Amino acid sequence: RALFNHSRNYHRRRVGYNNPCSRNNIPLESANGKKSSRIKHKAEKRCTVSQKSNLKTNPDACPLAKKCGGCQLQNMQYDRQLKWKQARCEILLKKFGKVDKIIGMENPYHYRNKVQAAFGRTKSGKIISGVYQSGSHRIVSVDSCMTEDKIADEIIVDIRNMLPKFKIWTYDEDRGTGFLRHVLVKRGF
Repeated sequence: RALFNHSRNYHRRRVGYNNPCSRNNIPLESANGKKSSRIKHKAEKRCTVSQKSNLKTNPDACPLAKKCGGCQLQNMQYDRQLKWKQARCEILLKKFGKVDKIIGMENPYHYRNKVQAAFGRTKSGKIISGVYQSGSHRIVSVDSCMTEDKIADEIIVDIRNMLPKFKIWTYDEDRGTGFLRHVLVKRGF
């Protein structure tokens, strides 16, 4: 049960009640924030971690993990991730039956065989592809993701590089113009 001081914030983030200050915390951390403006679209939260976790962080964590939000537990060491997931499953499922032990992977990287990338342009007009920033529709440019299949990532980068040659415009959400918005690559093993 001690692993769940953070579960309410984790649940809110997963359901869509985004709290920018709890977004990048690992379990057992809590954060406080202060709005910089009363106007909703101009407000931003200034976050400080009020309670540090005693869990060790993952030294191999993705440098984009705080921006993209695709892997919320990536900053925890893998053995702690498994323990956290086991405890979470037991709390949610034990009333329905026995919960077996979670079996970990030998290599917990590049395991997602379905990769979806969003396409867009920077303000300077450069084509980018990647994932949406957590809680927004801003695209975080990703060439190689630690959880996505390497070959699928290469295919997406190749598509991005071919767009100017074929004069294909990426979709612009503000103007409602353009052709390519998302690419989905699914690879069988």
